[in-house]
Amino acid sequence: MKRYAIVGTGSRAGMFVQALATTYKDVAEIVAFCDLSHVRMNWYNNKIHQLANISPRPTYHSTQFDQMIAETRPDVVIVTTIDA
Repeated sequence: MKRYAIVGTGSRAGMFVQALATTYKDVAEIVAFCDLSHVRMNWYNNKIHQLANISPRPTYHSTQFDQMIAETRPDVVIVTTIDA
């Protein structure tokens, strides 16, 4: 099973979160969310619970990226931040 961390929890993250929590749930696991906004990370935790009864994933402020990698050991990091 591949372990995924989602960095950026705006609207762009939605298609990845939904696919990982539903279509690919047998081969993929969301292990963490990382963003500036705890409100958005909590929203996605609620969403994965509604979609697939997945328990809340750990959330990390963007300044805690290295900590997130060390603690959750994702295989893949999906970055869905805004283009600048």
